[in-house]
Amino acid sequence: MFDQWKGNNVDLTALSHKIEEFLAENEYETLSEERSQEFRINASTDKYPTVLLKILVRIVGRSDDFRIEFVPNRKTRGFSPSMIGAYIAAAFGGGTFLLRDVKIQELLNEFEQAFWKRVDDLVAELSTSATAQPTEETEDVKS
Repeated sequence: MFDQWKGNNVDLTALSHKIEEFLAENEYETLSEERSQEFRINASTDKYPTVLLKILVRIVGRSDDFRIEFVPNRKTRGFSPSMIGAYIAAAFGGGTFLLRDVKIQELLNEFEQAFWKRVDDLVAELSTSATAQPTEETEDVKS
């Protein structure tokens, strides 16, 4: 899932650090990387028994026009092959596998909702935090 913001003039470096702090507060281990007009945060947690949740957060764009992507590990999003297998196994008494995959999906959905609420708060908090780059017009006005 992703969301996009325009005209907020947000310091994306500060935003990526705040998102990383949020992930750490929720017991995710993070590894961040900065590229040209892109910040990537890989996060994972094993705080749930027998489940390793992984997500990728991407912040792409400029301070006044950017989008944030929340990309869960493919194995934990939607109907994975293991979930389909679990449905088949459930027919033969293997409902434990199905229950585990449903619980993973619930945990991920719950965390994603909290993530987007926090991101909205952070964007509002950091709005107009990016320093404006002087243009020729503003330099002439200052003179």
